[in-house]
Amino acid sequence: MMKLDVKKIRKEKNTVIVSSKESLKDIEHIQWSKDIIAGSKKVEIKATNR
Repeated sequence: MMKLDVKKIRKEKNTVIVSSKESLKDIEHIQWSKDIIAGSKKVEIKATNR
């Protein structure tokens, strides 16, 4: 199994390493409609700011 090379991460100037608990504290759950949950409507998610 491969291990994460932390040296590469630390070389990046804008990288901050935080705990999983801290990184997930501001997550907001998506309130899906009943149609989406039932599968009669679909959701398309696109990446932004790349």
